[in-house]
Amino acid sequence: MKRVFLLLTISIILIGCLETEPDKEEKTYEAILELITIHIDDETYRSGVIGTTAEIILPISADLENLVPELILSEGATAYIDGVLQISGETITDFSEDFTYTIVSKDGEISNDYFVDVILNDNPDF
Repeated sequence: MKRVFLLLTISIILIGCLETEPDKEEKTYEAILELITIHIDDETYRSGVIGTTAEIILPISADLENLVPELILSEGATAYIDGVLQISGETITDFSEDFTYTIVSKDGEISNDYFVDVILNDNPDF
């Protein structure tokens, strides 16, 4: 009887000591457009992002159809225009008309559309 009790006690202790994997906290990813930066000649232009609208003021004299924007996105997110992947600092983008970036989170679970409002300014000192 003592042996049964002893074996039962040891079994309970061993089961209690088994390492269980702690619940892994799932990381959630975001799909956020934080900033658009464009370099034209020696000037740098940056967008303001409010909600889901990115507003950028560009000179009217710029070649708006052939700009290469740098995008700052949330960690691991990707940007698309009409389903075409946009590579920050590489993809030529047409800013001659307003358009929408679709930002997709790293895990693909979240996507947000950002309307890009291009404002042309003819004041070189602006």
